[in-house]
Amino acid sequence: MIKNFYLKHKDIIHLWFVYILIIHSLPLFFSFLGFTKELPFNLKTYLIDFWGYYWDGAHYLKIVQSGYSYPLQAFFPGYPLLLKFLDLFLPFTLIYKINIFLTLPLIIQLKNLLQKMKFNENEIFYSIIAFLSFPTSFFLQANYTEALYILISAWGLNLLLEKNYSKTAFAGFLLSFVKITSTVFSLVFLIELIKEFKSKLFLNLKNWKNLIFIFITFLGIIFYFSFLQYQFRDFTIFFKAQGEWGRATQVIPFISEFQVIKSKFIFQKTTEVLVFLFGIFLFIYSYKKIPQPLYLFSILHFLIPLATGTFLSINRLFLLSFPVLLWFFADIYKRKNIFWIIVSIMILVQITGIALFIKGHFIG
Repeated sequence: MIKNFYLKHKDIIHLWFVYILIIHSLPLFFSFLGFTKELPFNLKTYLIDFWGYYWDGAHYLKIVQSGYSYPLQAFFPGYPLLLKFLDLFLPFTLIYKINIFLTLPLIIQLKNLLQKMKFNENEIFYSIIAFLSFPTSFFLQANYTEALYILISAWGLNLLLEKNYSKTAFAGFLLSFVKITSTVFSLVFLIELIKEFKSKLFLNLKNWKNLIFIFITFLGIIFYFSFLQYQFRDFTIFFKAQGEWGRATQVIPFISEFQVIKSKFIFQKTTEVLVFLFGIFLFIYSYKKIPQPLYLFSILHFLIPLATGTFLSINRLFLLSFPVLLWFFADIYKRKNIFWIIVSIMILVQITGIALFIKGHFIG
């Protein structure tokens, strides 16, 4: 079985291995260059600890060790529960390395998704290379939820396109424990069910089970909010905690984001604005060229963080619009010169981002 799996996904496995080797060598490479000589880190930190303790990673580890305290309620429990489970049989300093291994099934699911978009093997392979080159794709290796969320949602979207609705519901159930944006997946699922069964969905008793499938995709959110109500006597604490992490509670003018760029060059703000503009172009360019469920899934993941009134972390959160990103990279590969120019620029920006992330700067 292992041999068959290897033969079926040989190119993807080789790509995964080279990618992991390169990206996890970069922190050590930067330390040898003396780029981080002012930081009190030893060799073990660069080889093992680096990806785990920065920014959100530290918060997830605190939840694993000590449970929820304000304002950590802004973080959904799925990823900390996974780390807690791994902690039962792995050293604590290794549990957050799970993203190394999640990346392999993740890119296999991306490959399956691209096959459903009717791209050939070359276009699929290089589209995945471009996706891994995206400026904030290194967060797939950090102690963040992006790898887990993209893996489950890509699996769920593949199942949805295959019309395997019971397994799609199960994928949505798992996803609902990871981020509140799993509601996007539920909405896309609901729309596809309505299109599939139309009025029969509500009139035919045999199809009522499909409404139950939709309900299942909300269970993680229901369980978490019920826990917050029980533990803190206020399920709205989730929304209150968002403001502590820079998310506005109401929409504010985006012009302030551009004013920051005019007044001072900041890597984070610059990449956020550029990704926002790239996203606008991408959704116009791909309109009606990508399967409707994938387009809707992508654009809603783009709009939700913007609805909070800030570009904060849009450069990282744009990874969740992976279907349209993958489609664009596969499509643009037909014009190889443009493709490699884009990939080269993205790699340079990503390397810069990793270097700044190592030094403790907030990147996304």
